[in-house]
Amino acid sequence: MVEMHDAFTIEELVYYEALGLTPKGEGARLIQEAQTEIHGRIPVNTSGGLISMGHPLGPTGLGHIAEILWQMRGQAGARQIPRDVNVALAHMVGAGGVCIVHIFRQ
Repeated sequence: MVEMHDAFTIEELVYYEALGLTPKGEGARLIQEAQTEIHGRIPVNTSGGLISMGHPLGPTGLGHIAEILWQMRGQAGARQIPRDVNVALAHMVGAGGVCIVHIFRQ
């Protein structure tokens, strides 16, 4: 699973490619084929993403990490991915283009 920075609607497509989830120019294909949905090959932003969280500046990365831990523990309720989550990626972007990626593994 992936929790990625998506404060702007275009970012998710751009980051699919930048993170190597799909070849360049094929980000939209992941959405068209439902690969990023909760039942898909790579569930992305099961939290709803930053826009749905109101994108509170500062703590957004903690929201990503909390969602990943809930998913890994099987505690995400209605958002729970219907299979074990053993590896996850949290992607965050800060002021000035600072980018941080965390990999979680059980």
